[in-house]
Order: sequence, then C-alpha cells, then structure tokens
Amino acid sequence: MWQRIDPRGEVQEVAVALAIPEAQHKTWGRGRGGNTISMGGMFSLPEIAIAPQPAPVIRRPDLAREETVRGLLAEMRRLFVDAGAVDEG
Repeated sequence: MWQRIDPRGEVQEVAVALAIPEAQHKTWGRGRGGNTISMGGMFSLPEIAIAPQPAPVIRRPDLAREETVRGLLAEMRRLFVDAGAVDEG
C-alpha cells in the first residue's frame, strides 16, 4: 500500500483511525477465530464507527507495532462497550 501512496518514502507521520460501516447493526464479541464483529440489533452507535477521535498522529515506522494495533482496537471496542453493543458470549 505504501508503495502506491508514497513511493519515495516522504511521508513520515500519519493520522490513523479505524472505521466500521453500519456499526449501529453490529456487536463486538468473541467468535470462533477471536475478536469479531457480528450482526446484532440497533445500538446507540453511529452509522460509521470511527475510533479513536481525534485520530492520533503516528510515526510511519510505528504503524505496524503490536502496541499501536492493540491501542486502536481498544479504542474501537470502547465505543461498542459504551453503546452496550458487546457480546461476550
């Protein structure tokens, strides 16, 4: 992806966020393969869930770090928890 966006490697920092379309119809929970999003009822989530807000600016080399990915997922899960849209079953 970076070869198409920035083939010369000039971009050193990016604002990064996750987005889940049709979030108001989904729940966050455990599936057979780990964390999943499954179809649910109507929750107090926006049509497109975006987290974190505001999007943090991250150094390009840090994008693939496990702690960066975990932090982004934790922020998205928090949106679902706050909306009561978590299925731990």
